[in-house]
Amino acid sequence: MPLTADRVKETSSSIGTGSLALDGAASGFRSFQAAFGSGVEFWYAVASAGGAEWEVGVGTLSGAATLQRSQVLASSNASALVAFAAGPKDVFATVPASALNALVAAGATLYASLALSAGAAGRRQALGASRAVRVTAASPGTIRVRFSDASAAIAVDGTDTLVDCAAATPVQLAVPGGLPFIEYLRAGAVDVDFGLGLLR
Repeated sequence: MPLTADRVKETSSSIGTGSLALDGAASGFRSFQAAFGSGVEFWYAVASAGGAEWEVGVGTLSGAATLQRSQVLASSNASALVAFAAGPKDVFATVPASALNALVAAGATLYASLALSAGAAGRRQALGASRAVRVTAASPGTIRVRFSDASAAIAVDGTDTLVDCAAATPVQLAVPGGLPFIEYLRAGAVDVDFGLGLLR
């Protein structure tokens, strides 16, 4: 998968559909060479002054200051290479909308993990529209996980799901339809803290 990086922006005066000669990092930004080095695929965007010509794609550096445009993902030329006219252009690292949309469709994590204690009074976590949860224990052990609706009492019984967790190794569970809460307890007498990551 192509890479991206923060604060990467240069200018270029290149024309046509060929490689772009990069003129150096804009003030307050890094160069592509500093962020990626040569031969590494990354996502880029190019926009002419005023934005009439633009392109988003996958590229690599050939040398320290030449961007090779290997794949176009979207552009002002019907998603084909743009024959840029004369004039300055901004060239910067980006994350294409198509890549983000694909990650969301695949169920990428949308929420940060929550540090929750199995022994705390608030050991029920609302899931909302999440389709899965990721459980990460602070220490190895077996955690009982129960999915419930709002009226269910917190209890451990034979219907609970047993999750064997190695320390810091996530275990992902599907959420049964119509059950918007998860409850969690350590098997046995000792409670354990663990992270609960919500996924869509």
